[in-house]
Amino acid sequence: MIIALQYHGGDLDRTMSLARLLTDIEPRPRTDVLLALVCQPNTPRPETVIRTVVHCRRRFRVAEVISEFGASGYPEACNALWRGTVTHFYREYESTGSSADPGGHSSIFTLDGGDGVPLHDDWIDRVIDEHADTLRRGKLITGTPYFLGTCPLHVNPNAVFHLDVFTRTRLLEEAPRYSDPKWSSFAFDVYHRAEMLEHANLSSVVRTDWHGGGLRASRDLLRERSRCSLWLHGYKDQDLYWIARDHLADRPAPPQVAHYETDQLLLQEKLRRSFEVAHETVPAARVRVPSLGATRPYAP
Repeated sequence: MIIALQYHGGDLDRTMSLARLLTDIEPRPRTDVLLALVCQPNTPRPETVIRTVVHCRRRFRVAEVISEFGASGYPEACNALWRGTVTHFYREYESTGSSADPGGHSSIFTLDGGDGVPLHDDWIDRVIDEHADTLRRGKLITGTPYFLGTCPLHVNPNAVFHLDVFTRTRLLEEAPRYSDPKWSSFAFDVYHRAEMLEHANLSSVVRTDWHGGGLRASRDLLRERSRCSLWLHGYKDQDLYWIARDHLADRPAPPQVAHYETDQLLLQEKLRRSFEVAHETVPAARVRVPSLGATRPYAP
């Protein structure tokens, strides 16, 4: 598997802290993982990056990649970085049937390098197992369903993609700018939501608290999120990585990863939208869908 930590200049230090954390929790070198540090064009490469690459090579093969696509502002910058990340590895896969890396990787876990941490020290093995189950089910994406407020149900791109999915879909196409201000802040994952949902095995493998939902990271929060998830996304706290180290040292119990049916989620989203229309005075972000009988990582 390729683990791609994507970053820009503003997230550089946090991403390097994350890369060192991932290295430190691995008990031995891994031959089944390529750690890719992927940055936007014109991102500086200070001594911190050089030292981090050397450190990470104790446990992983490491690749440094500069995205061929660049942009500024949100969501254009994240759209370009993700597209550049997967395009780089898809081209290798398309020409050889696997990544050019000696591991021959055919799947990539794209992660925001500046706002996520593992919730279990064996997270890589468990993600690999979850993704193997995805492929057995005839799907190509292991991801988490998510919506918030007016944002429609979609798959958060902190997810594992088998590289075949880019042959079968239009995900490598540039997401357009929305002329409607209501949609202008949504990224490519919302634009491509129908195709991503079609190919996804939906689970709680990643806990997405986009921008933290106003919360701050803490050991208690990580402990709660670790019950059903392997990775936490959405927190830019400067001390996030030290909190994660303390949390992982406690060796939390194995997670009970929940799985969801796409048709059920789409039906419940339809019900939620109908409820919002009927109760226009209720803030959209406070509306809750009916319980699925499992933790709902996509709920605010």
